[in-house]
Amino acid sequence: MNWQEFECAALEQGFAQAYAVSVKPFVKWEKVVRKSPDVRWNSLKADPREIMPEAQSIVILVWAYRPYSSFPEGELTLDSYYVASQRSYKAVVMLSEWLKSAGFLTNAAAPLPAKRAVLRTGKARYGKNGLLSLNKLGTRFCLQIILTSAPFPTLDDAPEDEIWQGCANCDLCLRSCPVNAILPNARIDTARCLRAQSYSEPVPKEFRAQLGSCVLGCDICQRVCPRNAAVDTVEPEAKVLDALQLDRLLAGDVKQLAELIGSNYARPVRMQARAALHAANLQRKDMLPVLEKLCEHEFKNVREHAQWAVEMLK
Repeated sequence: MNWQEFECAALEQGFAQAYAVSVKPFVKWEKVVRKSPDVRWNSLKADPREIMPEAQSIVILVWAYRPYSSFPEGELTLDSYYVASQRSYKAVVMLSEWLKSAGFLTNAAAPLPAKRAVLRTGKARYGKNGLLSLNKLGTRFCLQIILTSAPFPTLDDAPEDEIWQGCANCDLCLRSCPVNAILPNARIDTARCLRAQSYSEPVPKEFRAQLGSCVLGCDICQRVCPRNAAVDTVEPEAKVLDALQLDRLLAGDVKQLAELIGSNYARPVRMQARAALHAANLQRKDMLPVLEKLCEHEFKNVREHAQWAVEMLK
């Protein structure tokens, strides 16, 4: 199998772009990790060959998506990234299996710094909001990688830490962030970032109202970013709207949502806890009877969020 055959297969699966980069260790990234430890990086490796000694290339697969334009008034919303991410995950698993059938070793879930890998292509740059932009896709894409023994031709290494020049005189994302989570030099305060709020602990009270109606994601810094000017919006599909019914999520019914975004994100108690906050933010007083029952829930997050929601709605 040559690169052209693989690239064609990737495009047929729905990916917008595909690249292969070297398996050299991510030295600069490792230095950053040592200076500024971050729980998000705990499981990642700097040297691909620690994961797969036979590795010859890192395949980068780019899945483009369009943000949702609007949702019905008073209903839950969702960042379309999560739907796209699940679709791209299913597609990368199929491509990985195809490579295996051709006799190559593959790891479609290799714990590597994916952003640093795509920077090696020379086609992506960081923005002030800490997100990568890539060609005309702006920041609206999902990344999947495959670590493989396939000897694909790789692109030369490019600088791994340059910020997009267009950001120099722009601070729209900094001024638009509702919780001031964007720091200098494309760094993000994950303790404040709404998208990064933990699901294992109750959301701090100061951020609960700021979460609005969005079950997953925040998206504000992407919506204002000039790098996304060429990316059109799309109406959410009927199945997305149906899966986001507030009464359904408060009841812990996540089957439909899990099909769209994956069962890791759509865990019953996770969604119940977040839905309780959103019920208050949407002023859904019709949900008070359900919320009052959830105040006795065995799971701490659900219980505390429901209690807060009841206080806000009464």
